[in-house]
Amino acid sequence: MAGINHLATNLKFLRTMTGRTQDDLAACLSISRQAYSHYETSKRTPDLDALLCLSDLYHVSVDVLLGVDLTARSAESAAKGMVMEDIPSYGAKASGEEARLFLLTKEEAEFITKLRVLPSSERERLLALSGIFFKNP
Repeated sequence: MAGINHLATNLKFLRTMTGRTQDDLAACLSISRQAYSHYETSKRTPDLDALLCLSDLYHVSVDVLLGVDLTARSAESAAKGMVMEDIPSYGAKASGEEARLFLLTKEEAEFITKLRVLPSSERERLLALSGIFFKNP
């Protein structure tokens, strides 16, 4: 049952680190908020479809959701709410530096989604403008 306990802890951790609410995830999974809250308290286990949806949403594999205690990762990284170290990204086989997974806040994910649908000329202008703020020292 350790995997299920990790699952509950990981679901709550990932939800809070990405700025989502239980209502957000319940709507995404087409279930009630109460049903989703049961996932985070180990009163109920998500079915396979829900697990796959959650792994896609958080960009981690199902085995990471079930078997890795994400809250035990670097306290500094967790405090920043951005970088989880040494967790292989969904669908990729990587190690070392390549194995880093960047968790995005809701606002960051929305920005990236908007960036991807911009016409290429507008995207290039925006990326050039961002270079003003992120110059190398």
